[in-house]
Amino acid sequence: MSIVPEHILRYVAGAFDNECVAITFMLATFFFRCRSLRKEKSWPFAGLAGVSYFCMGASWGGYVFAVNLIAAHAAVLTAFRNSEKMHRSYSIFFLSGTFLAVHVPVVGWTPLRSLEQMGPLGVFLGLQVLVILQSWKRRFGLSDSDFQRRQFLVLAFSGTVLAFVSAGLLQHGYFAPLSARVRGLFVKHTRTGNPLVDSVAEHQATSSRAYRQYLHYAYNLAPIGFCIGLRNLSDAKVFLVLYAVISYYFSAKTNRLVLLLGDR
Repeated sequence: MSIVPEHILRYVAGAFDNECVAITFMLATFFFRCRSLRKEKSWPFAGLAGVSYFCMGASWGGYVFAVNLIAAHAAVLTAFRNSEKMHRSYSIFFLSGTFLAVHVPVVGWTPLRSLEQMGPLGVFLGLQVLVILQSWKRRFGLSDSDFQRRQFLVLAFSGTVLAFVSAGLLQHGYFAPLSARVRGLFVKHTRTGNPLVDSVAEHQATSSRAYRQYLHYAYNLAPIGFCIGLRNLSDAKVFLVLYAVISYYFSAKTNRLVLLLGDR
C-alpha cells in the first residue's frame, strides 16, 4: 500500500488528509473481523474490530462502507455456512462498534437512524432471530423438515412486522435520507443535487486509464490474487472476494473511491 500511487497522493510527507488515519483503522477493522472467525475461541478479536471501527468513524465518513461490507459478509456466511462463531463475532463487533460510534459527535445516532446503515442493523436483528430458532430446535428436538417450516413462518412474520414498523417510522421522519454522495454511487453524478459533489473531478466516473495510473503494478496483480482467493473459500477469503467486487463497483462510479480498491 505504501507504494501504490493512489495512497501516495494522500500520504506524502508533510501533508494530511482524513484518509491517512481512517484507512489504517479500516484495514485494522477488517483484519480483526476476519481474525475473529478463524477459530471458535477467536471471538475476542471482534471487540478489537469494534474499537477500530469506532476510531475510523471518528476520523472519516467512510465508516459507513466498512460496517455495510462487514454486514454483507455476515449475511453471505449466514446464508451458506451459518455458525455460532460467526454470530458471536458479528454481534460483538456490531454492539461494541455502535456503542462507541454513537459517542462521536459527527456520528451520533445515525447508526440507528440513517437509511445507509439499516442493513447492518437488519443483519444483527436477523441473526438474533436465527439463534433463538436454533435454540428452540435443540430444546424441543425438532426434525429438520419441521424446523425449516417453522423457521420460514417465523422469519416471514418477523420480516412483515419489521417492514410495517419501518414504513411507519419512515412516514414520521425517523430515518435520515440517503446522502448525496451515496446516491451518486447508484445514479449519475449530475443527479445528486449537491453542487459540491457534482463539480469535483474526484467524483466523476473512473476510466480504465485511471486504474492503471493510480494502482500501477497492483493493476496487473489484482486479478491473479482474486482468482487465488476463489480457491478453497474460507470465511476470510469470502470477505476478500466481497471486498474486491464491492470496492471495484464503487471505484468505477467515482475516482475518489479507487482508494478503497487500492487497499485490497
